[in-house]
Amino acid sequence: MNKEIRNFTVYNDVRIELSNEGIKVIYRDTIKILREIMDRLGIFYGKMENPQSLSHHLISHITGNANFSKDADFFAEYDEFFIKKVNGYVTVMHRNVRLILDEIAKSVGFEFESEKDSNKFSEDLVSFINAQKIRKIIQMSEDEIADNEFISDADWDWWCHLSNSMKYILIWDLPNQEEEIGISEFYDENSLDTEADIYDRDTFGLLLGEYITGLYLLDDTFIEPVLDNINIPNNVYEIDNLDPLVYLNNHVSSISFRDWSGKISESMFDSIIKFNKLETLDLSYNRINIDELYKLTKLNHLKKLYLRRVMDFADELVNFNESELSNLKEKLSHCEILM
Repeated sequence: MNKEIRNFTVYNDVRIELSNEGIKVIYRDTIKILREIMDRLGIFYGKMENPQSLSHHLISHITGNANFSKDADFFAEYDEFFIKKVNGYVTVMHRNVRLILDEIAKSVGFEFESEKDSNKFSEDLVSFINAQKIRKIIQMSEDEIADNEFISDADWDWWCHLSNSMKYILIWDLPNQEEEIGISEFYDENSLDTEADIYDRDTFGLLLGEYITGLYLLDDTFIEPVLDNINIPNNVYEIDNLDPLVYLNNHVSSISFRDWSGKISESMFDSIIKFNKLETLDLSYNRINIDELYKLTKLNHLKKLYLRRVMDFADELVNFNESELSNLKEKLSHCEILM
């Protein structure tokens, strides 16, 4: 059953969520709260550890079992926290929902009866907090609103759960990367290192929003990110598709594999066509299966397709005969093919 959220609000570090799955109080910054729990327990962690790695170390410590698979789903409790990982996605929630909601209600000045039905209490509290925020925003000037840029919870969570290879693809050639991020190492999925703490929302979140995901203002105005193209570097080997980056579909108009010199597999083509706003695609100097090119007919906005010195899977240079080229141009009539 899919989760259907009927109402929610954000208060400080938590998100109160009302859905068909019940009432949940979820910590908005998974890595921050995992680090805080590990600090409490005196568990060492590395700056570059993602939610999956941090939660594995934490659960190993809590359960005393270091032998379970890093890919396994799990649930665990520690103090006021409930930690779960399902399909690689880590969530930390508050165990005692009514207790934390009572505390929040008192903090925001929401008057309630302690015997009040939990569902009704939660609904009224969420509505009360949201109404407070609206009143506050109405009283703010345009300049005050513009000064409050932030990255959304969903965007930050998506970033934190990305593989290191996908993170590297996004940041390796950003403007001012050396000054603002400082990639000091990347050889494979397990070796990414940066001078900036790319998991610190307070210091890195605005930079991430500015360049990659976009930012929001308090009145829900969205500010488009700088990023509009994805270039695959030649030192990323452990990827078979770009599915995790389809999250950025609304902003990406160009993808280039020119520097990659790899194999554009069937699954890679399947992920490429999910970028339905794509205008430019460069597959030059890579290995391809010609038949897969016809999948690109699903990209209605594609204007340019670069196929310079492409090879087949036997590393033989592909020489399109007149019939093949004519057929391809007919199928991609809206697109200029450059060879």
